Amino acid sequence: MAAAGALVARGSDGSSPGDDATGGDRLDLAVVGDSLIEQSRDQLVAHATGAGMTVETWAFGGSAPCDWTDTFEELAAAPPVRLVIPSIGVDIPVVTVGTVKQTAGGQTYEVWDTAANAGAYHKMSAPPGYIGNTVINGHRDIHGKVFADLDKVRLGDPITLYTEEHEFVYTVVEILEVPEKYASAEQRAENQRLIGYIPEERLTLITCTPYGTNLNRLLIIARPAGQAGG
Repeated sequence: MAAAGALVARGSDGSSPGDDATGGDRLDLAVVGDSLIEQSRDQLVAHATGAGMTVETWAFGGSAPCDWTDTFEELAAAPPVRLVIPSIGVDIPVVTVGTVKQTAGGQTYEVWDTAANAGAYHKMSAPPGYIGNTVINGHRDIHGKVFADLDKVRLGDPITLYTEEHEFVYTVVEILEVPEKYASAEQRAENQRLIGYIPEERLTLITCTPYGTNLNRLLIIARPAGQAGG
């Protein structure tokens, strides 16, 4: 599953890494060529520069010039480790994932990895409590089925995300189902935006839908409790 790259970038024959014989629940948000992580960095730098700030000043409220590597080490120091959605009985661990390379149709794709029996936090998305989009993917019908009932989440439902030291409560403000397997280039660009960098504090959960297929993507978007109407 990808965050900063296109939700699905297909080969010249129209195939994608998810179009394999196994079918089922594949989170194959992919890009061709550019690194997803580099795109994440570029987006954050561009926004900070446009605001006339260093990345540290804009994203972290600091004032000193920052070293880019140090900034992302600070981001990585506070990843989510647990996700709770009371309305559907979800209480699962969250692990941090990076990207992996897959080859299909003669082209190499970089895709976000997934996790068995856990939510998969996209390494370069925003940690809880920071400005940006905190992105977590999860399987729906395989490998623990942690998001099997994600389609039962409703607007206004609370979601709690934990780091090792803090608890962050969100409220669901938007539920989207977007085309994935046969998405147009325009739709893929919009899908990319939805799970890429966004200049506000938000949580995005993503899985495959309908159940047992990878035709579409279901996105649950939440904002910090108290900001849901903002």
